[in-house]
Amino acid sequence: MTERMTGGMKDFAALLETLVLTPSRNAKIAAMAAYFRATPDPDRGIALAAITRDLSLANLKAGALRQLTMERVDPDLFLMSYDYVGDMAETISLIWPAPDGDADGELPGLAAFVNDIETLPKSALAGHVAALLDL
Repeated sequence: MTERMTGGMKDFAALLETLVLTPSRNAKIAAMAAYFRATPDPDRGIALAAITRDLSLANLKAGALRQLTMERVDPDLFLMSYDYVGDMAETISLIWPAPDGDADGELPGLAAFVNDIETLPKSALAGHVAALLDL
């Protein structure tokens, strides 16, 4: 696996939350400008690609994420939640069970995450994603 960075994914998640919850266009622009100033390459480019929907993770499919989540939570609860929320990523983030005890580990930076997803064997992908979601 690739090297880990502190804050990369959490900072990006905070940016996305700000963009979703902030009604002011100027405040959104300011949040993006601050994020892109503080974020080094290549994470900055990965974040921009994700925001503009130009990021493609060929090895990570929605069906695999759905299956992985339904292995952790009641499938009916997941399906009802997904129907209500309407967004797979948001549903998973809301319904994924909290880890037992303190989670040990660090989230990777965005570029490291993308590299892991694109280079890990498909047989190891679900376990890797589950381990990250458990953090």
